[in-house]
Amino acid sequence: MNKVKLVSVVLLMIVVFALSGCNQSSREVSADGSVSTIAPVGEIKYAFRYPDRLTEHFEKHGLEMGFGSEEEYLIAANAVIANPDALHELEAEDNDHVYFVEATGEIVFLSQDGYIRTYFITDKEYFERQAA
Repeated sequence: MNKVKLVSVVLLMIVVFALSGCNQSSREVSADGSVSTIAPVGEIKYAFRYPDRLTEHFEKHGLEMGFGSEEEYLIAANAVIANPDALHELEAEDNDHVYFVEATGEIVFLSQDGYIRTYFITDKEYFERQAA
């Protein structure tokens, strides 16, 4: 593993550890799409499958969204998933979870096996086109 990837993994682990004391609840998605309250808000429960994917999406979307770090971007993506006001649909293409917050235009795609695919700003029409 190269130094950059190792540093990214270590930083991510530090953030997860630091946030593990939060006490507000979040949501977990089960295989059937149901949601249960189990984890603290602000906790990094969901991550990108590979550190380089996080870096790629942060550089593509996170910077334009105003985030100063990959960790801030990841925490915010998790907050969208945990947001009780987020709309939730299954994506037509591959049945992944799509979360959308109307008030902010934030959208997160979460794979069926629990990895964040992307997080960016869009409009409700885009969200509605993703639905199965």
